[in-house]
Amino acid sequence: FGYRAGLLASLVLATSPLYIEFARWIQINMLSTMLLTMTLLFFYWGYANERQRGLAYMLMYVPMGLGTLNMGPVNVVMPGIVIALYLLVLKDCRHILKLRLAWGAVIYLLIVAPWHVAVSLRGGYAQDLLITTNLNRFFGSFPHARPFYYYLLTTPPYFLPWVLYLPGVILAYSSRV
Repeated sequence: FGYRAGLLASLVLATSPLYIEFARWIQINMLSTMLLTMTLLFFYWGYANERQRGLAYMLMYVPMGLGTLNMGPVNVVMPGIVIALYLLVLKDCRHILKLRLAWGAVIYLLIVAPWHVAVSLRGGYAQDLLITTNLNRFFGSFPHARPFYYYLLTTPPYFLPWVLYLPGVILAYSSRV
């Protein structure tokens, strides 16, 4: 996409009311977003720079572990999906072998395991943290008080004025394809 697309995307994000509102609330989602972004940044740094690939990929697992402590396994699953799709689109799936997954697992566990061990020593809390909070929420149903289309109606105003350009962008893109 290039430098210009990245700059425009960052300006849109920085001027979106929802992003600004979340930043003011200091929600854990913002920290999780930053750590997820750092994970992807280290991945891309390693992917694009063969000479520093080892360092970049080792560093990639640090924000992944910190993100897991902050929000749970979503900080492993989300970048994993993004990286896999990126490599799939580029038809470079063999690059997964260069991600130093074994060392990454060690780094990740050095960050995450102490907390989980400490929590496990406290009766019942590990069950609640690991199973109820993470796995059931991820794989099971999570009750919502709103109908399924709730976010389709409430989210667009948070991205004003940029959401007004969306129909034109979709039309322009579909006419090129």
